[in-house]
Amino acid sequence: MTGRHRRLGAFSKLVFLSGLLLALLTSLVLWYTTTPSFERRVRRRLIVAIERASGGRAELSRFRVVPFRFQVEIEGLTIHGREQPGDVPLTQIDRVSAVVNLRTLLGGNFGFHSLALDHPVIHLIWYADGSSNRPRPQPSTAANFEHLFSISIDKLSITRGELLWQDHRIPLNFALNDLTGGLDYSFLRREYSGTVSLGHAETHLSRQPPVVWAGQSAFTIGQDKITFQGLKLSAAGSWLEARGELTNFNDPHLTADYNLALNLLQAGAILGQSQLKAGRLDLAGNASWATDNFLCSGRFAIAGLSWKDSRLTLNNASAGGKFSLNPSKLTLSQVQGLILGGSFTSEVEMSGWQSVALKKNPGKNGQSGSIKVRIKEISLAELMASLAGQSRAFTSVGLRGSVWGAADLRWKNAIQDAELSLGLNVSPPGHTSPNEIPVNAIVNGTYNVRNGDATIRELFLSTPASSLRATGTLARRGLVRLA
Repeated sequence: MTGRHRRLGAFSKLVFLSGLLLALLTSLVLWYTTTPSFERRVRRRLIVAIERASGGRAELSRFRVVPFRFQVEIEGLTIHGREQPGDVPLTQIDRVSAVVNLRTLLGGNFGFHSLALDHPVIHLIWYADGSSNRPRPQPSTAANFEHLFSISIDKLSITRGELLWQDHRIPLNFALNDLTGGLDYSFLRREYSGTVSLGHAETHLSRQPPVVWAGQSAFTIGQDKITFQGLKLSAAGSWLEARGELTNFNDPHLTADYNLALNLLQAGAILGQSQLKAGRLDLAGNASWATDNFLCSGRFAIAGLSWKDSRLTLNNASAGGKFSLNPSKLTLSQVQGLILGGSFTSEVEMSGWQSVALKKNPGKNGQSGSIKVRIKEISLAELMASLAGQSRAFTSVGLRGSVWGAADLRWKNAIQDAELSLGLNVSPPGHTSPNEIPVNAIVNGTYNVRNGDATIRELFLSTPASSLRATGTLARRGLVRLA
């Protein structure tokens, strides 16, 4: 028994001494990470890693480690590209604060719990010969392909950031979560290729609630173009898929193919349009953009549209057709849809649409357009209910019929000067219940939006027990003839 106690006592002392030695070694390691020697060593390795990945010349003013927090702070990081002396460098960052695994900092894979960049400035220049100030990585081996780095960031924040694109200054301020990516370089093709994935991001629009979204894409960056494919963005029940390329960096030109699905209820909430109660908008087509022009065209489809305000109520409407949009004209063609128990077709053309969208006065000859609508078998009861608003007076009458006809809206200079031409026919249903009243009607006239004048060329309304005919003008001093 005594021998066993002695062995247990010796083992306990060994465990205690081992723990004490481990604690001492850990303390020494943590202490060493705060010494100037360690900081100089890591600083040199970090500069080498940055220069290898970028191909430029790197400078680093200060590198500091907070060991118990696994925090790294960097000040005065500068990467010089091929710009001329005196030009703003390729990259400048005033301060970097990161909570990081120190082992990843010394290798090619970087992992951060958080990464905060204060006043990063990225300067991109394209010269007349098509080259840029972007340096090329130098091959570390004889291989034609090299993996530069992989990165994962739980939380990324950028404040007071700037992107200098030639002479254009673009502010950068945002916060992202769950960001991962990687970058490779092909020495044969002289281009970068990589992937990026974003698991969670929030964008604030005015006073509206933040929009939570996610995305991913693969990309290549060559000497004269950027290509992206597999771009996917999703937010609040909506999503976008696209692929395309940006060429000619001196005079950028973007082309892309896209598919967009938009949840109209969520979009209405974000844009402050509470009248949108339900629906989905699908767009598919292609787009091109340059500094002085753009074009977007394709097909659209609206399904399950519901709208409600004090003047109009719509439920489960749908439509589809072709569209084209450029700086001067908006066109909707071959539009077909279902509404109020019937169907419709339409053609829309609007010049000077930007003045309408931005609620600006374009001046003389600034706007012009036309909207043509043809309706078929629209339910008179549903039409009256949709226009009744909060009143039940029209819906309680029990009028029944099918509405056919056309409506043409045309204007010049401003949409407030539009004139509406209306030609409608109402045919009674084949069978009605005792509480329903069949209606036979003809409406033919025009309405001026500016002065509110309505010219009635023909108005005929009849039911089994009554009839009405009217012609004339409705205005401040207008005359209407009734029979």
